[in-house]
Amino acid sequence: MSRFVELTHENGTRLSVNVDLVVSFAPLGGDDLRGTVVSFGYSAGDKNMTRNVRVIDAYEHVAAKFANAR
Repeated sequence: MSRFVELTHENGTRLSVNVDLVVSFAPLGGDDLRGTVVSFGYSAGDKNMTRNVRVIDAYEHVAAKFANAR
């Protein structure tokens, strides 16, 4: 069963993020309140790839959402 959390992209768009695809997340620029970078893992042919998405949600807020979703 897929689990999702709601976040806000830096351009204001609401995102529904699949928890199972997230590889990592970290404070944007090392500042916990500035925002969060979320990294997704996926396969592209025979290569493993990652994609980073910047969200405006504070790191602590994102961490709490992911902890509750797991």
